[in-house]
Amino acid sequence: MTGEHDFLGLLEEDERATLRARAVPRAFKRGAAMLREGEEPTRVLVLTEGRAKAVTFTDDGKEVVLGFMIVIRRLRLADLQRKEFTSANTLGRVARRLVDLSDTHGREEDDGVTITLPLSQEELAGWTGASREAVTKALRQLRDLGWIETGRRSISVKDRDALRRFVR
Repeated sequence: MTGEHDFLGLLEEDERATLRARAVPRAFKRGAAMLREGEEPTRVLVLTEGRAKAVTFTDDGKEVVLGFMIVIRRLRLADLQRKEFTSANTLGRVARRLVDLSDTHGREEDDGVTITLPLSQEELAGWTGASREAVTKALRQLRDLGWIETGRRSISVKDRDALRRFVR
């Protein structure tokens, strides 16, 4: 099944049929590398189900999460994230990421938006270029403001408008 915002949804039916006829379906185990940074491209990957985590590593070996999505979308966001890492404090970067996640992986509820992507604080730290401790502190501040609620690998945005105003 294709959605209006995914790669296959952009193709005509005959183009999708041609792609499927030439495709070699593969399944990857959780955490397996599908592509590596700097690898010479010899194939095209089309993610049809599941999620892909795009990461890079700092000079000291720390993982920085660039996004959870298909690679094309990640490329659009990479420059924005690099600017964000250098210009905003951890609280601002965490708030920005929560706004983005509520927009892309949010389920509207009566009392806010539940982010459906199960995300650990360690992954959120990598995604925001911060330590887990700094992310924990930022999440606590956002909870104290009443803008979010957190649980084990779950975040609900209670006041998305306040978060949006904060990150502008």
